[in-house]
Amino acid sequence: MPPIPTRWKGVCQNGELFNSANCNKKIIGARWLAKGYIEARNINISQEGDILSARDTFGHGSHVASTAAGNFVKNVNYKGLATGLARGGAPLAHLAIYKAMWGEGSGTASDTLKAFDLAIHDGVDIISASIGNDVPFPLYNDPEDFVSIGSFRATANGITVVASAGNSGPASQTVGNTAPWIISVAATTIDRAFPAGIALGNNHTFWGQAIYFGKTNHVSAVLTHSGHILADTATSTVCAPGNLNSTLAKGKIVLCFSLPTEPGLSSASEAVRKAGGLGIIYGQPHSDGSEPCIIPCVKVDYTTATQILNYIASARSPTAKLSYASTSIGKLTSPRVASFSSRGPSSLTPEPDVAAPGVDILAAYPGGVYEFSSGTSMSCPHISGIVALIKSVHKDWSPAVIRSALVTTASQVGTDGSHIYAEGPNRKVADPFDIGGGQVNPDKVLDPGLVYKLDQYGCGSGRAIHN
Repeated sequence: MPPIPTRWKGVCQNGELFNSANCNKKIIGARWLAKGYIEARNINISQEGDILSARDTFGHGSHVASTAAGNFVKNVNYKGLATGLARGGAPLAHLAIYKAMWGEGSGTASDTLKAFDLAIHDGVDIISASIGNDVPFPLYNDPEDFVSIGSFRATANGITVVASAGNSGPASQTVGNTAPWIISVAATTIDRAFPAGIALGNNHTFWGQAIYFGKTNHVSAVLTHSGHILADTATSTVCAPGNLNSTLAKGKIVLCFSLPTEPGLSSASEAVRKAGGLGIIYGQPHSDGSEPCIIPCVKVDYTTATQILNYIASARSPTAKLSYASTSIGKLTSPRVASFSSRGPSSLTPEPDVAAPGVDILAAYPGGVYEFSSGTSMSCPHISGIVALIKSVHKDWSPAVIRSALVTTASQVGTDGSHIYAEGPNRKVADPFDIGGGQVNPDKVLDPGLVYKLDQYGCGSGRAIHN
C-alpha cells in the first residue's frame, strides 16, 4: 500500500475488539457513532448482537468495503464456487470506516450526520454510503434521508458521495438517495451463474441455479407439489414453516411457487427440511440471484416451474434428480436490472444515476471468509471504487464532473449487443427509471468528452474535457 496521505486527520477509535493497532496503510481510520442510537432505542448494543467499536459484526460493512477497495487476494471462493482472484474496484485506495448503523442495519439521523461531519473533517475524498431508502417519499426522522443532508455538505467540500438506490423494486416510485448531488446506484446482474440440473423421470432435464453444499452430489426422490402436501392448518400453498404435512412431505422433493409475501428460497428450503423433504425446486417470476440452501435446491423461473408442475400432474409416479451447482462464466447474458433494485420515478427526483453489479457479489466477511451478497448496497461500492480510480487520474475533477462522466458514458446494451432488460413479474427493456444513464462503463469514464458541471449556485453548464 502507498503511504498514508500527510493531510489525513482521521483517527482509529478504540472500542470492543478493536484499537489503533488494528489500523494500517489500508484501513487508515475507523470511528464508531452510537450515542444517538443508544439514547433513541434505550437499548444495550450487545442485546442486538453488536459491539461498541468500528469492527464489523454482521458482514455488511466488510463486504462493501472490500468491494470498493479490497486489495488483491488469490484463490478466493465460496465453498468451491466462483474461485478466482478477488480485488476491489480500487485495490490501492485507503479506507476509512465510519460505523453509524447497528444491529442488522438500524441507525439514527444524528449518528449518520455526525459520521458525515467527521468524514469531511478527516479529509476523505469519497464517501460510499450503502444505506438504502425504501419509501417513495421523505421521512425526515430516518437516517437514510439525512444522507442527502450530510452529502450536500460533503459535496460542497469537493467530496464525491455515492449511495444505494434501494432494494424495493421492481415497484416504481421506490428509488432513494436521488438528490442531484448524490450518485445514486441501481443494481444489475453479472455474467456468472451457478447452474444446477433437474432431471425428471420422463428424461427431460431443466436448468436452474443453486447454492447447496452437502454430503452427496445429488438427490433423487419422488417429486411432489406443495399443494399436494399441505398441513390441515395451512391457509396457502406457500412453502412456509407449518404449512406442509410432514407425513406427506417426508422423503420427497417438493416443488414450491413463491408469492410476494414469502421470504424467499432460504426460508422455503427450511420449511421443506422441517417437514422431512429431501430437496426443493423453487419457482419465482425472476431468475436473478442465488441463495444458499440447507437441503438440495434449484431455483427456476415460473415458466420452467410450470412445465415441471405439468409433469407432476400427468405422471403416475413423478420423480426428479437434483444435481450440485457448478460455476459458469460468460454464458449468461448480462447485465439485467435486478428484480429488487428500486425504480423511479420518485417524489423528489426521477431516477437513479447509473447501474452497477449488485447480484451474487463475492466479497469479504468477518472471520477471514468470503460470501455472496446481493443488493444495491453491493452496487454502490462498485461505483465508489471507480470514482477512486477517476480521482487518481483526474485530481481536479469536481463531484459534478465525475457524476456527469459516469452517467454520460454508461451503456444501454448488454454483453450480447441487445437491450438491457429489467427483471420483475413482467420482464421489459430497461429505461432511465430503472438504470438512469445505464450500466457503468469504467473504460470510457476517464475520457467522457462533454460533461455537465454545477456552479456554486446550482446551475448547470456543459463543457468539453480533452485529456
